[in-house]
Amino acid sequence: MTYEGAIHDRELADALMAVGRDKRTGILTVQGEEEIIGVSFLSGEVVSADALNQSLEEGLGEVLASRDLVRPEDFATLAAEHQAGGGRVVDLLVERSYLTREELLGALRFHTYRLCRQVLHWRAGEFKFYRGDEVSFEDGIVPISVEELLIKAAQDLGTQGPLSGRIPSLETVYRRLDAGGSAVSADSLPTELLTDLGNEVLQLMEKFDGRRTVLELVQEAGIEKYRTLLMVYRLEEAGLIQSEEAAITATPIPSISTTDLLGAAGAAAAREAEEDGWLDSLRTRAVEKPKRISEYPPWPSRLLAIGLVVGLVSVVLMNPRFLILPFPGQKDLRQELENLKYSAAFLKIDRSAKTFFLLEGRFPESLNDLVDRGFVQPDDLLDPAGDPFEYSALAAGYVLQREQSEEASPITSRAETITGNFLLDPEFVVPELTERPPLILLD
Repeated sequence: MTYEGAIHDRELADALMAVGRDKRTGILTVQGEEEIIGVSFLSGEVVSADALNQSLEEGLGEVLASRDLVRPEDFATLAAEHQAGGGRVVDLLVERSYLTREELLGALRFHTYRLCRQVLHWRAGEFKFYRGDEVSFEDGIVPISVEELLIKAAQDLGTQGPLSGRIPSLETVYRRLDAGGSAVSADSLPTELLTDLGNEVLQLMEKFDGRRTVLELVQEAGIEKYRTLLMVYRLEEAGLIQSEEAAITATPIPSISTTDLLGAAGAAAAREAEEDGWLDSLRTRAVEKPKRISEYPPWPSRLLAIGLVVGLVSVVLMNPRFLILPFPGQKDLRQELENLKYSAAFLKIDRSAKTFFLLEGRFPESLNDLVDRGFVQPDDLLDPAGDPFEYSALAAGYVLQREQSEEASPITSRAETITGNFLLDPEFVVPELTERPPLILLD
């Protein structure tokens, strides 16, 4: 099995399944249109992930802010201390009592999952797996199995995720579709199912009886939860099992008969009445819906509703922040929201500029170069207040600034360099060794 190819349909998901099935150790690199992400595997399970245009500190800061674990300004202070040589940010978070060790490991695990989910949402790109003896990851982190990754990503992304069909739940009851409920053999299952899922799928297939839920089967069979859900998905996709809900939906609803309407005693009279058309009118009245008095509320209610809508739109246009956080005591929260908007705007340009550097060996002369290459849209060159960013290219970095306003974010500029970036910094490039003939000194 080769672990490389182009992102198309389920090709990437199949490669992930193969890496997990073969319990490989190494790094899977996935290159999209604007990003490169490396996923590290240890014995077939995901233990870490890294992105070219986003450092671990940036990704972890977003996760902690989204979960209300560490405020962005506190995290920025720790990041500055880290850049000044004060130690790793992950260690500082625990040392300064912002997080417990368990909370940190959970946040790192979710950051890894989020990058993997981003990869599974891509529709174009290439991937390749590089085998190795060991990979780098945070000690103590709980690995993510391939089955957990695929099921969770499918639940989050829906039809845009790695699995296009219906994702089973633990509460659903399934039954086998083969006749007689005979014993399941390897010959009765598709070869690819046995290759991907192993003999455990035979053990699980035996237990579908139309009475027990998937959770009960998990507890009885002793198979890991997400692996069981993936097996159920593959079996249902292959048409080997069916949920009881689907079976009920597929049962046709019987039509209204003469006996249903009038009873057996009146069937003879009904045949005579049917000739006059009376029975047809009775059937119509039996299923007719009551008429509503009015489809719309009276005029005063309509005017009040229109006024509320107009007022709401006015508030949104004048200052959208007050729609979400309208009270005076929420000023700090409004400021924090504004900070996140500016950080996101800076980050989008930063990723595009680094991609440009990776392709051209230099940063762009102006932000319009990023628009010409299709990395960003013209609107991305404006800050959330609608003002254009000011950009200056340096020899090994760039400076991005914005105009300062009274109520805007205090984040006014961002300076980036290639120093320390393993994909951009030439100091990380190992020079090629060339063979030369030996120098012989003759006395």
